[in-house]
Amino acid sequence: MGGPGSGALFVTDGNGHFSNTVRIVGHRTILHPKDVVGFVSTNESPPIMSAFLQGKPLEVASSFVSAAQRSWTVRIAAASRVGIIGVRPNADDTHIWGPLAATKAELVVIGNESEYEAWAGECRGGRPLHVVGHYFEDGLDPFIARLVG
Repeated sequence: MGGPGSGALFVTDGNGHFSNTVRIVGHRTILHPKDVVGFVSTNESPPIMSAFLQGKPLEVASSFVSAAQRSWTVRIAAASRVGIIGVRPNADDTHIWGPLAATKAELVVIGNESEYEAWAGECRGGRPLHVVGHYFEDGLDPFIARLVG
């Protein structure tokens, strides 16, 4: 879930295995992660994007989106580690950053260290946060090593 400029968010089960949550492709197609590459390579459907505007009402597929948000909250709360790549902290985007602030999970990040440190200082209450690189190319190896741990 994210808007323009968003990157990727990954959840592991604590043993270095990535979560097998569904991914949404196109308007109505729900795929298991193992089927995404094959689908995208044979289909012209673009990925779904959503612009974040503070106070914007949820008007399209609200029950589906609300269920996805509840699932996100449950999975983040249960995770021991969460990996975040290329996403700026935005405390106003509460359905994403509220669960990330509240989780006891270690957050492993590729992104702007000063932005994450400021957000964590205000919202994480000292729970573990590790910014392993500013850019994907310099942070990927330590990111994977930290997540697999």
